[in-house]
Amino acid sequence: MGMKCKYRIVELYLKESCFQKDRFFDAVATYVHECCHTFGGDSSEAFSYSLTTAMEKLMTASEIVEVFHDLWKRLFQ
Repeated sequence: MGMKCKYRIVELYLKESCFQKDRFFDAVATYVHECCHTFGGDSSEAFSYSLTTAMEKLMTASEIVEVFHDLWKRLFQ
């Protein structure tokens, strides 16, 4: 599926509550979800496809994700 960006996202805002030691995965999931909106709205096929693809990439890069998870925990001690 060839995907083109539908929207240009200039800024992303996450709730302050995402930035806590035990909220790393919530913050990442929210960030990825919002980034995928460049391809469409919540109910669009392009958004759904991009979100699925992004999550698959994250799951196969577990070692890299863990490095950032460790950094996150150190930042929020």
